[in-house]
Amino acid sequence: MMKCMVKYLSVMALFLAVSSCLFAQKDAENYKKTLDNWKNEIWNWNKPEFKVRDIPAEYANLSSVVLARHNEIIADSKGKTKMIGLGFAVYKEMYVSNILRESIKLNDKSALADYSEISYVKLQKRVGPISEAVDATYLGIRLIKPDGKVSEINAEDFVTIKDTKSRKEAKVAIPDLQVGDIIDYFIVKQYKLVGTDNSRQEVFNHLFSFYDDMPVLNYSVHIELGRKYAVEYRAYNGAPEFKVSSNDAEDIVLDVAKKNIPPYKESNLWTSPFRQLPILRLNIMYAFKGNYGGGRKARNPGEVYKNQSSDEFIEDKMFAMAKNNIGYYEYGLYDLKDYYKNLRKNKDAISVDSLSAALYYIFRFNTFMKVRGNERIDDVVNRTRLDINNDSFIEILSKIFRNYEVDNTVVLTTSKYGPAMKEILGADFSSLIELKEGKQMLFGFADLFSPAFYVPAEFEQSKQAVTIDIKGNLNSKFNKFDLGTTNLPESKAIDNNHTETLVLSVKPETGLVLVDRVTKLSGHYKADTQKSLISFEDFYESERKDFGLGKSLVEDLSDGRKTKKFAEELGAALMEIRNKKKDKFLSEAKDWFDQEITDLDNCTLQNLGIRHNKPDFVYSSS
Repeated sequence: MMKCMVKYLSVMALFLAVSSCLFAQKDAENYKKTLDNWKNEIWNWNKPEFKVRDIPAEYANLSSVVLARHNEIIADSKGKTKMIGLGFAVYKEMYVSNILRESIKLNDKSALADYSEISYVKLQKRVGPISEAVDATYLGIRLIKPDGKVSEINAEDFVTIKDTKSRKEAKVAIPDLQVGDIIDYFIVKQYKLVGTDNSRQEVFNHLFSFYDDMPVLNYSVHIELGRKYAVEYRAYNGAPEFKVSSNDAEDIVLDVAKKNIPPYKESNLWTSPFRQLPILRLNIMYAFKGNYGGGRKARNPGEVYKNQSSDEFIEDKMFAMAKNNIGYYEYGLYDLKDYYKNLRKNKDAISVDSLSAALYYIFRFNTFMKVRGNERIDDVVNRTRLDINNDSFIEILSKIFRNYEVDNTVVLTTSKYGPAMKEILGADFSSLIELKEGKQMLFGFADLFSPAFYVPAEFEQSKQAVTIDIKGNLNSKFNKFDLGTTNLPESKAIDNNHTETLVLSVKPETGLVLVDRVTKLSGHYKADTQKSLISFEDFYESERKDFGLGKSLVEDLSDGRKTKKFAEELGAALMEIRNKKKDKFLSEAKDWFDQEITDLDNCTLQNLGIRHNKPDFVYSSS
């Protein structure tokens, strides 16, 4: 796989769905026509750096060298020829074209392996709140031999590897690749800003890294945007600044270039790029005057905002919170009926930590475990693998706490692997809750398995994290909120452990070793293994018993006239997952012992570790 392409596609990854008629013959012809247009434009760029064929002597022994790299982003620029172009889509004015072209010298066999095959997502479709758009990726590849001969990879060599209603993927093998060759390729991603109106302000994010694990002789970025857009950008750790100008059509024009970027060879394990390495980050948004939208203060059309104060983005966040802060909120709490009624009845006699923990577990259960009977079975059984909207969950939980007179503030902080709080660009922060009564008590939410009072590892020891006191559920004026700071604690080593208890015996007849194994994981060691071994049913059943619910999920759904058939299908799906439980335990054991296992039995989850009063994840097998 191409290293640089993987990096680029990971940043620009699209998460979309494709309509069934998308890949009809006419659409395929239009796609090819648009690809040919891009080839004609990009291969004929007047950029001397793409004619460079030689590398400095000091780089001769390196695996690969980037001779030239150019990024170009075009959005409704009147100064550019519009490549209208998904071919099959009616052109809308809110399409963005993102172009990357690279020319790379391959110096050894390792580089050949890295660049011998390319896979990419060719076509997809995504849906927004008010509209939808088909997006596309266009790829062109040329091979330049040491004698100067140039050959282009034909479209016929591209092989479709996935062609479904959800996406179309392709790959291509680069033939006759040899040491000393130069691979010259481009990727164009075209997509629409979906649902852009005065109620929602979509932001297109991009970053430009002025470092690489191989040397880069020439790197340039050129951006042209119609004046309906606004731009925010921030330069990190000595990255060069954009030169801002305009063209004859009064488009926004941004340019930056850097030569002779040396290779960065440090391990990613010990690097926090946003805090150590030169990076330019860019936000492009469809701007508007006067009104507010999408939880952000309006950014004026045609304006470029440079290295803004973090206060502005915190104010954006406060504005969004104020919009959602009208009235009381008890989302789904009543679904647990008897448990909830008893909690309401006795709330004044319960300590603040016990009350807040109980509310947290009720809210978590009803948000992620409640099954309505009209959902996709796959969506239900895969809920333990969900990517969680941390901010939304925390904001609603904060409101629930306030309903019960549990005073709290929302805490904003950034991951130690991301930018520092003073260098954010947009909503780079995550949210936690800090209770105002008694000793410091915090609620973080990394995933479904997070217990009450959990602080995710990446936020530990955050200094001067921002606190927001909303001052009651009826306060919808963000300028009436109280701002403060707090320091987040660090967990102790004793709180984060992986303990293996093994009883070993030899079976004389075979010479094999029998291992009776009990594993206990605590603190930050738990999450990955929990996701691997704990199923939706395991989670539901554990919580059901803690809440005193009498029936299993399938039994409960079977009692409903409208959900009986759904219950049968869900029961079959849960049985299938149960039957695969041994395979998951076997895979985990092989990874831990780093050798083959001839047999495995007695796979048991003794404690899930999803509640603060039973915090350890304990499982066993033989």
